Amino acid sequence: AKRLECPRNGGSKASGRVKATSNTAVTIPAGTKVTDGKGHYWLTLYKETLTANKPKEIQVIAEFEGVSWNFDGEQLLWVSPLPGVAAQVEVIEISAGVDVEDVEAWRQRMMDKEALGLIRDREADLRRIVKDVPGVADVFIFPKRRGLGSLDVAITAAGNPPNSPSSAILALVQTALEE
Repeated sequence: AKRLECPRNGGSKASGRVKATSNTAVTIPAGTKVTDGKGHYWLTLYKETLTANKPKEIQVIAEFEGVSWNFDGEQLLWVSPLPGVAAQVEVIEISAGVDVEDVEAWRQRMMDKEALGLIRDREADLRRIVKDVPGVADVFIFPKRRGLGSLDVAITAAGNPPNSPSSAILALVQTALEE
């Protein structure tokens, strides 16, 4: 792994936004927990001030890394709701959680890198570059899709089943391809 400069892709924590409401003006401290009631917890990232009867978006991040903390439901619950704050929060989006790369997938990436050698802008090289980005499950290369000289790359995010990538993963892939 060292010789090939091919480290194992680590996991990442799911993050996103929820919408909270309150019937009084109240400040929610950073690190306040919300839960799905099934042992998964997300923490608020920043200290947020809610005004009376006005919904506010709050940034949250998962307690641990992994796909299990991606959430596709509609509502979460405050673990310890503050006085005046509605017990439920509406989920806008919580995604981008990724498990640590499987040993077999890591081994396959190293074998592909060894077999390909130097990067020469081949389709297999582009596929390998994108697969090195943490959180990418599948890579699809479309040469000449928008005419001669064009090249499009589509990806799916890691998960079970693979899903649409977050804007953060797309930005990492774009950066990797431009280097």
